[in-house]
Amino acid sequence: MKLLLKFAFISILLLAGTYAIDGEAHFWFGGYNPEESSLEIWLENDSTVAGVQIYLSGPAISSVSGGISEELGWMMFVTDSLILGFGFDDPLPPYNQYGGNQLFPIVQFPNPIETPVCFSNIAVTGPIGAGFNVTSSPCFTPGCMDDLACNYNPDVTWEDGSCVMPEGCNNWCSGDEGAPLAEDCAGDCGGTAIVNDCGCVNGSTGYDENYCFGCLDPEAWNYDPDATIDDESCEYYIMGDLNADGIVNVLDVVVMVDIILGYEATEYQLIVGDLFEPPDGILSVLDIVLLIDLILNG
Repeated sequence: MKLLLKFAFISILLLAGTYAIDGEAHFWFGGYNPEESSLEIWLENDSTVAGVQIYLSGPAISSVSGGISEELGWMMFVTDSLILGFGFDDPLPPYNQYGGNQLFPIVQFPNPIETPVCFSNIAVTGPIGAGFNVTSSPCFTPGCMDDLACNYNPDVTWEDGSCVMPEGCNNWCSGDEGAPLAEDCAGDCGGTAIVNDCGCVNGSTGYDENYCFGCLDPEAWNYDPDATIDDESCEYYIMGDLNADGIVNVLDVVVMVDIILGYEATEYQLIVGDLFEPPDGILSVLDIVLLIDLILNG
């Protein structure tokens, strides 16, 4: 019986080629229910339809149900890729006589759709075999619709929640060179600035990581006006102690003689060796005399 019905339907479709085009029909994919793996096919027809043949490419079809075809009691047959439907006793009237666009069938698939489902071939016939100009929508394609995602696909028609967003401040995606980078405290992507007690340092900040540590006592010879955290490094002047060993003795005289003879003095040595009052900023024989007097007489 099924073979006879299919043969009758196919014969009508073949006869459609001998008649003038009777109308227009447009098919498109509607709603998709991922929990039921079901996809709607909608139809807009401007003339009465008695039979439809739809080939779908993509995953195999399990069954069809619902829609106007079931409501009118159409005979429906399916294979893995083919939907045949006809209702000679109850043809499908034009959409504008039936309350608008019409849900034709709902197609069930055995598993959630992961690959495109496309109309590959459609034939439509009227009650007397008249043909139709048939158009259809693009494929139903599940995937990622977010154009900022790594796996964005402009052909996707249904967002399936599979979007993979880029990582790091360099918008790194799997397959890209390198790795995801973090923004440092200076706002540089992949920068080397760090945060410590001094704040944001290193990298492009221009600040050394220890710049805020130093001596906070203005009386100390190594007072650091830029320091904000005391590191207990303050050192104080001992006049005449040119070698900074904490003792004023003949060794300091040797250092002063070397400086007078041409060795470059440090800032500290220029300060503690300038014993003349008021200081003149120069180490000379006079300072040697004063240093020896300081050693002998205190």
